[in-house]
Amino acid sequence: MGTEATRTGIIDNARKSEYIHLKKDVYTILPKGISLIEALLRMEISMDKYKTSELGKALKAVYRGEITVDESVSLAEKEIAAVFASVRRQSPPETDVYDGFYRDEVGICPLCGGKVVKGTYGYGCLNYKEKNCKFTIWNTMCGRVIPLSAARSLLETGTTAKLVGFVSPRTGKSFDARLKWDPQSQRVGFDFD
Repeated sequence: MGTEATRTGIIDNARKSEYIHLKKDVYTILPKGISLIEALLRMEISMDKYKTSELGKALKAVYRGEITVDESVSLAEKEIAAVFASVRRQSPPETDVYDGFYRDEVGICPLCGGKVVKGTYGYGCLNYKEKNCKFTIWNTMCGRVIPLSAARSLLETGTTAKLVGFVSPRTGKSFDARLKWDPQSQRVGFDFD
């Protein structure tokens, strides 16, 4: 993970971001860390040691005067752009599985008018503490990832497009459905029409 010179800073940032926890010389992954790793895996983003090594070589080349800082930054930008271009090619809008990053804003809460953001386990209202707002759209429902685009559509229109690939926990059979906000029960449910 990084180099000897940068490793301590990387670990400190991961602890401050609440991805990992240190207790008695033992590091433990926290829910936010698990969520980050799962999101990277779903988007097929590889953060392997070889990519880190290539960028590290570019930094050493800057230090030795072989390339400029701007050239090193340009190389990093190209690597990052290639990662996200690959994600876009693999996940066209009709099969969208992109569920956003922690704290991405999703829309307005239908219960209290607060902001709904991407959380560790789902999309939830920021007024959960202040106003005890219980609005939530879980990250996964019946084994299917709920994409950010579907959560936004649900908040804007009260329903989503038909989502493919749910699996009934009771029967094990797969089904397709829309998600729908029900103001009576104040819950997100399935719409099979």
